[in-house]
Amino acid sequence: MYYATVTYSCTRSVLRKLNLTEADTFADVGCGKGRVVCLAARHKIQRAIGIEYSSTRADVAKRNVARLRGRRADAKILCQAAEETDYTDVTALYFFNPFEPPLLDSVLNKIRSDRQGRATRMAFVMESVGHKEVFSRHEWLTCCERFEDGDKHIVAFYWTPK
Repeated sequence: MYYATVTYSCTRSVLRKLNLTEADTFADVGCGKGRVVCLAARHKIQRAIGIEYSSTRADVAKRNVARLRGRRADAKILCQAAEETDYTDVTALYFFNPFEPPLLDSVLNKIRSDRQGRATRMAFVMESVGHKEVFSRHEWLTCCERFEDGDKHIVAFYWTPK
């Protein structure tokens, strides 16, 4: 996918709607240069993780995390494939259109397997018709809200039962 960002105000709004708490481990899947990871690490959470396949972008994200001021949580960047990441401890996820629908399907299968029925919250920014179709096939997820943000992106929130 092409690389792009979302405004700080829209990202902060999405993070607020994820209702992050001290018990959460947050992951930005396809974190790019780490903006969302840095913003999440300013919340009082367990940990903020960025997952980025591109080593070039992951290196920039690591530098950005190292320079972060106002940190309230541990933050780290993993340079690896999203479908190979261990999501066992991740309770809240953020996606900004990181990949095409077939890979999203694989990543959601991995998350479901790793989380094994435990409560999980997800925000998907810039949801396309194809992404929405993938989510609809994952009956373990419920879409609880969908709207257009200030940047004209479709944002969808998915939850699992507690």
